[in-house]
Amino acid sequence: MIFAGNTKKRISGIVMLVLSGVLLFGSACNKSEPASNASMTATINGNQVTFTVSLSSSNGYTIVSGSSSNYSMQLVFKTLSAGIFTLGDQSTGYYATVTDNFGYSYSTTAANTGQITLTQQAGSRYNGTFYFTAVETSPTSGGATISATNGNCTNI
Repeated sequence: MIFAGNTKKRISGIVMLVLSGVLLFGSACNKSEPASNASMTATINGNQVTFTVSLSSSNGYTIVSGSSSNYSMQLVFKTLSAGIFTLGDQSTGYYATVTDNFGYSYSTTAANTGQITLTQQAGSRYNGTFYFTAVETSPTSGGATISATNGNCTNI
C-alpha cells in the first residue's frame, strides 16, 4: 500500500511537470499582446468599419487582428517590415482573412488578392494602407466575395 501511494504521488508529480511544460511551450510559440495606440479601419463591402486591434505572433508570423461588432479581420505577415506586399493565398505568407457576425469566413487567394503598404514609424511600429478582395471559405468554399477598401492601420 505504501508503494502504491508513493507511485501515485510520483505519477501526479510527473503529470503536473508535463502539463507545466506544455503550457510554457504553448505560450512561447503563440504570443499575443494588446496593440497599444494601434488602430485599424477599412470599408467592408461599402461600410466603414473601425476595429479594435491586437497583435500576436505564431510560428514566426505576425498577425494583426481587428475586431468590430460586425467583423473580425486578420492581416498575416511572414515578415513585418516596411514595403509593399501582395496579399494572396496563405502559402505566400502574406494574406488576409475576414469573418462576419453571421459566421461566414473569407480569405484572400491567388486569384483574389490585395495589397498592403507599410511604412516604419518610431521603433518597431508600422503604419499602412491596404485593400483586398477575399473569397468565401466557409460555410461554402469559393462562394461569395468580400471587399476591403480604404484600409488604414497605425502603430502595428
